Amino acid sequence: MYTLNMFLKNLRIYSCLIPNKVCKRLFSLTFIKQVNTCVTNWELSKKYLLLNFSDHEEHKYHYLWLRDHCRCSKCYSNTTHARIQQTHKIPANIYPLHVSLNNGCLRIEWSDNHISIYSESWLFQNHYNKSLEPFLISDIKCRYWGKEIQTNVPESIHFENVCKEKEDLLKLLENVAIYGFAIVKNTPTTLESVRTISNLIGYPRKTFYGDVWLTTNRSEEDMDHADLAYSNVALPCHTDGTYFLDSPGLQMFHCHEHTGTGGETVLVDGIGAAEKLKLTNPNAVEYLAKTWIPATYYEKDRCSKALGPIIKINPYSKEIYQVRINDGDRDVLNCLSFDEIEKFYNHYIAFLDIIYSKEQEFRLKLTPGNLLIVNNWRVLHGRTSFSGKRSLSGCYINMDDYLSTIRVLREHLRGIPSK
Repeated sequence: MYTLNMFLKNLRIYSCLIPNKVCKRLFSLTFIKQVNTCVTNWELSKKYLLLNFSDHEEHKYHYLWLRDHCRCSKCYSNTTHARIQQTHKIPANIYPLHVSLNNGCLRIEWSDNHISIYSESWLFQNHYNKSLEPFLISDIKCRYWGKEIQTNVPESIHFENVCKEKEDLLKLLENVAIYGFAIVKNTPTTLESVRTISNLIGYPRKTFYGDVWLTTNRSEEDMDHADLAYSNVALPCHTDGTYFLDSPGLQMFHCHEHTGTGGETVLVDGIGAAEKLKLTNPNAVEYLAKTWIPATYYEKDRCSKALGPIIKINPYSKEIYQVRINDGDRDVLNCLSFDEIEKFYNHYIAFLDIIYSKEQEFRLKLTPGNLLIVNNWRVLHGRTSFSGKRSLSGCYINMDDYLSTIRVLREHLRGIPSK
């Protein structure tokens, strides 16, 4: 019989014949599946089951939690990956009548006459007290930056390669995860090319601007929308959609034409700036994360309003995951008490001082064929004033769709589980 140990031995012997990258991949897949999953002993208490694993770890599982997470076909659909069992119908005082272990599976007969079977590996992988990082892409570490990125811009990826090669598409999305932005070069100057890239990531998010739009500077009376983006004046750095309950996740900027001067795109790492603020003034970050302020967009037949904090923090990892900042669309600040106003301005201006520091700016000139993708939850964008005609197309993409696509691609191409 050819055993797993024999396979591992042969794999080590012949690893010299396998490219190093592939060899590492094989070993990582093998050991991920076999380590730390054997139950050596268990103990029943009044409210929970204590399991001892072969690496000397022990973990507790409440009976109600175990019954709620039964994976049998009556309680859970492996086709739709969704619960069937309704949690409120499980007796709150549920307890096991009998527990047994056989062939790597724990079998529990419950007091409600139900039988559940759990694999040892599933129980180990889902023990308590872990952060919700698997729901994110937390193993990709963000690289916060300031003006120094000017000499270390992430590599641009050719439009045709992004469209044809999944590996290049994943590299593009990983650049967005690491730096908060990415660039596609040699992009045809059409609205359809923006739609093509957005459909590879998810799909264009339709708003009152449309799904894919073309922004060209015009006189105030000829603007398509009451938005300074349609003018030629300088725009301070900001995030889009603070007046939406769910701000857009990604935003694309695709240069079609510019016949004049100026019009540099300015980017600021907003989360990087918030991390700087946290080092010098943690109270300011805490305050801006718990204080909700209003934002409004208003034009004829359109009034969008939203309340939200300027900084959003993951309650489990305590990491900052979003900044929402647009001074232009911030509404009348009449939601705070008299005593809170001074505190708000002190903390808010401390944050703005970092954001608008020249040390934080990255400037680039978008030329025809360059498509810029920005994480709107992290990176603020603006522009310098300009002359001549300047046309940019673009669109929004929901954060959910971007995260879904990068998870699936990383599972298919890197072997990193998405679930």
